Parts: sequence; structure tokens; C-alpha cells
Amino acid sequence: MNTETPQSNETDWQDKERSSGKGLLIPLLLAFTPAALVLATLTLKPDRHRALFVVACAISVACCFASSFMLFARRTILAILAGLLFLILNGLIAFAFGCATLDLKF
Repeated sequence: MNTETPQSNETDWQDKERSSGKGLLIPLLLAFTPAALVLATLTLKPDRHRALFVVACAISVACCFASSFMLFARRTILAILAGLLFLILNGLIAFAFGCATLDLKF
């Protein structure tokens, strides 16, 4: 007699998604959003767009943590390393936006 309990369909689906890489699209898009914001704001004059820098800083902080934690949830070595890398790089980008915001004159 087989006394083992069968795995539920949800865990099979989650394992397949983790191994296939389909769930990487959203975290990677969130991870590259702060870099896109930097490129977009390089064309603006900072003294005229202080509110934009504040919003960009807030978005960068949110993307920094969201993308990293989504990658941490995958629980693979490469995903955790990528999450740490994005956490550090996007944290620096958010810090730079914050410094640019503080440095601007009203």
C-alpha cells in the first residue's frame, strides 16, 4: 500500500514555473525600471522638475524592494544573487535620486 500523500496541483505548477523561468518577467521589469527612470530624467532640467525627482525616488525605492523580494521568493541561488545585486544597484539609484531632490533649490 502506498501511504504517501500525493502532491497538490498547486505545488507542481509552482515548481514548473520556477524551473521554466516564466515568472521572471515581472521582477526583471521592476528591476530595470529605476535605470529607465534615470535615463529619462537625464534629459530634464532639474530645477524645473523637482516633483518628478521626488516621484522617481519613490518609484525607485518601491521597485528596489519589490523586484528583489520577488526574486528571493524563487529560492534558487542565481535568483537570490540577482535579487541582491538589484537591491544594491537600485538602492544606489534611489539614493542618487534622493540626493538630487535634496540638492535642488525651491
